[in-house]
Amino acid sequence: MHGFRAMQEIKRAQDGEYNFSPTTYANAFGQPNFMQGESINVHEGRCALCLMTLETEWGDSGNVNIMFACDEDGVPCKVWFNSACC
Repeated sequence: MHGFRAMQEIKRAQDGEYNFSPTTYANAFGQPNFMQGESINVHEGRCALCLMTLETEWGDSGNVNIMFACDEDGVPCKVWFNSACC
């Protein structure tokens, strides 16, 4: 049954029934979408948070994750970005 269902899903994708584009092009304050392996940015012992993920469709459906870290007072002080495609 599992193989049969997979073949049905592949046929539906080939027939264009699925849209593999992102549902949103900008997602703020969510989880980063790492396409080529996770990346953890750290500044002075504090992990970065995700400011925004931008779905750019670069290459084969790529994106950019913009991450930031705050200082000890909670003020943003460092920014990173991660670009990837699949």
